Amino acid sequence: MGFAVPLDARQLMAEAEAVSGLGDWGDHAFVDGLTQFCRAINRDADLPSVGLAGARDMALRLLTQRLALYGDRSAYPEIRRQEIRRPVFITGLPRSGSTLLHGLLAQDPRARSITTWEHDDVSPPARAETFLTDPRIARTQARLDTLSPEVLKIHDMGATLPDECNFVTALAFQSINLLSRFHRSSYVEWYLQAEDAPAFELHRHALQHMQAFCPREWWVLKSPPHIFHLARIFETYPDARVVFLHRDPGVTLPSIGSLFARGKRQTYGSIDLFRHGRETLAWWSSGLERAMAFRAASPFERQIRDVHYEAIEERPMDVVAAIYDWLGIDLEPALGSMRRFLDEHPKNRRGVHFYAAADYGFEPSDLRRRFATYIKAYAIPTG
Repeated sequence: MGFAVPLDARQLMAEAEAVSGLGDWGDHAFVDGLTQFCRAINRDADLPSVGLAGARDMALRLLTQRLALYGDRSAYPEIRRQEIRRPVFITGLPRSGSTLLHGLLAQDPRARSITTWEHDDVSPPARAETFLTDPRIARTQARLDTLSPEVLKIHDMGATLPDECNFVTALAFQSINLLSRFHRSSYVEWYLQAEDAPAFELHRHALQHMQAFCPREWWVLKSPPHIFHLARIFETYPDARVVFLHRDPGVTLPSIGSLFARGKRQTYGSIDLFRHGRETLAWWSSGLERAMAFRAASPFERQIRDVHYEAIEERPMDVVAAIYDWLGIDLEPALGSMRRFLDEHPKNRRGVHFYAAADYGFEPSDLRRRFATYIKAYAIPTG
């Protein structure tokens, strides 16, 4: 990496244009997020030079991918003509069963999802005839194979597995992916009050891009941070359906803390776990409060279905059947592929994820009191 100079938004954009040979950025509203990210990184007194270089590399990669996306949008008129109809979104606090449910729903041959290899290297658009043989699959899998076994214990990943929308919204510089490796900062404060329309315009453009030459009948999408953006989801996709997952916060918050602590350790070397715990709690409690406030006054409540983690854990196919019934879709064509997925992806296939709430300054009973309104509203089992 070798770069340890402060980040500058315009300089990074100029470099991305020089590297890619492209210059169409789409709507320039994303520059605000990029500027806020650069400012937060530059002000982080704890960030080592290797962390600064990593932030720079990440920003430059996102910028070149954004240029590639909009370059293709100009080159292929089919992309702009795509209509995104009745997408299904999975959200809720992380560690609530979303990866398993997303993986299952994505097995339906009629459904489309964002795969890891597609968001890893967005250009050119995926083609139906090479969707399972594209050379980018092998490149992405080679990268994933370098990840620590401990990381894969916490969150299973694969080049052809469905992945989260926050990898896409990172191209608008509005994503938890930009937060996961760094301390809570001024970027977080900006994110919480920022206009989110640019992120979801980018989201829609990315779905059009992926759908243009590899269409299916509907999209199955997932992102826990969508709890911050339910209003924007329905404004962007008025016919969307949202599956909202629920799990005991006394369990989820420590597990979330463990997940993101690993990314921060890679950046800082060592971290104050109690500080990290406070940041984790503040971030996700804010998102949950925003989601509950939206739902309390939303005309879209009938388009949201609540599912408990315990049901996914104990009876995953019953959960899927109920969701399909709610959506009005025949499950039969997908049963075989879904059952194979369950057989090939048993729980803890990568190993058991061990973590302790006390490591992050959490006491499960305190967390349950903090989230008592949420627990009561959705009858969430605890203990």
